Amino acid sequence: MRADTERTIAAILEAAERVLSANPAATMEQIAAAAGVARTTVHRRFATRDALVAALTAWAARKFYDAVVSARADTTPPLVALYQVTANVLRVKNGWRYAM
Repeated sequence: MRADTERTIAAILEAAERVLSANPAATMEQIAAAAGVARTTVHRRFATRDALVAALTAWAARKFYDAVVSARADTTPPLVALYQVTANVLRVKNGWRYAM
């Protein structure tokens, strides 16, 4: 995937998280406006609202995975790793209200 495509998708997903957290009934058009892209761009990347929500959920799950892996539990003392995993997961959870 091209870098600009990745940035566009990330912008759409971040906007979807913000907009849907505030209003779960928000339209794809409202999400597009918040992302700064045309509605057709959102529909090109995500054919349906369900596809957008599925991608949003998968993206949040990846963020959780990255938060756990970044604690380096295999090389860090257990209590330090547990603290770091907890801190990382809470940071992700606070930023992803709708997807959770």
